[in-house]
Amino acid sequence: MVLPPTSKRRKSLDLHFNAVIASCGSKLSDPARCNKAVVKSAESVFVQLHVEARMDEKVPPLSKEETSEFRDRFKELVVGDSKRVVTKKSRSEQYSGWKNLVQSGYMAMRPVVPESLAKTVNKMSSSGESTWTAAYDSSFVKVSVAKGKSKFLGEKKRHQDGRTLGHETASRLAASTRNSQDLEAVPSLLDIPLASGSTCLAGVSICKTNSTR
Repeated sequence: MVLPPTSKRRKSLDLHFNAVIASCGSKLSDPARCNKAVVKSAESVFVQLHVEARMDEKVPPLSKEETSEFRDRFKELVVGDSKRVVTKKSRSEQYSGWKNLVQSGYMAMRPVVPESLAKTVNKMSSSGESTWTAAYDSSFVKVSVAKGKSKFLGEKKRHQDGRTLGHETASRLAASTRNSQDLEAVPSLLDIPLASGSTCLAGVSICKTNSTR
């Protein structure tokens, strides 16, 4: 599949931004009309960003339920934060705020651990490609990456010794899966801290096994 040119992607974002500003960018704007425009734009932008993320392999395959919950979280975030964007002074500040809101919001609202990722981790563990194992929990469907990180923010602050799945640990994981076709699953883990005193990713039941292969 051929990826749409960057200029076309930006043009699409521009159109949605213009629609929001047209309905919300004035003190005389009708709140109901504004909300309707933001909701419609958020839904359209989600589809655009999700298609691009899947083609760019930034997001692993998601189930219908995971995608639905993801879309709802994204839409709620955009609707809730759009007022902060449209009230900025200049049009350039508004556009910059809109672009940051939808792009950062999309990545933040991803499911913390998709079921496909847990299956990939266990498949690699079974084949000896990795020493990580995963225990999937259906409640993960309703947990975003942002919520997962926030829940363990205090833990992360108390342990500033670098025990996170950052560049070093991510490199080891990537190295163990270099021959796998499922590397697209790895980015979902990159910012999740390790639980204190363990080799588990905090709160998501993905752990490094003690056995040596």
